[in-house]
Amino acid sequence: MSETSDLQALHSRTAAAHPETSRRPEPEALGEPPRSRDAIVALGASKIREVANAGIGLSDVMPFWFGEPDAVTPAFIREAAKAALDAGDTFYHHNLGIAP
Repeated sequence: MSETSDLQALHSRTAAAHPETSRRPEPEALGEPPRSRDAIVALGASKIREVANAGIGLSDVMPFWFGEPDAVTPAFIREAAKAALDAGDTFYHHNLGIAP
C-alpha cells in the first residue's frame, strides 16, 4: 500500500469512527447566535497572556511570548487558509494530515 492510500484509509476510518466531527451546521443556520460553552467561560486568564501584558511596551523586553514571526505569511498560505475557511474546514485533522 502506498503512503497516500494508507493516509486515505486512516482518514476514512477516523471519519467513520467520529461522525460528530464531520461538518457541523453554522450556528446561524440553527437559528441561534454562537456562544461559548460554560466550561470555556469558566476558564481563568491565560498565564502567557499575563506575562505578555506585563511585558508589552517595555523597551528592554523582547516579545517572544506569542511566537510571532518577523515576516508576513506568504500569500499562497493565506489564500489556502481562506479557501479552507470558506469551505467550512474548521476542525482539527489527524496528525498525519489530510488525504489528497
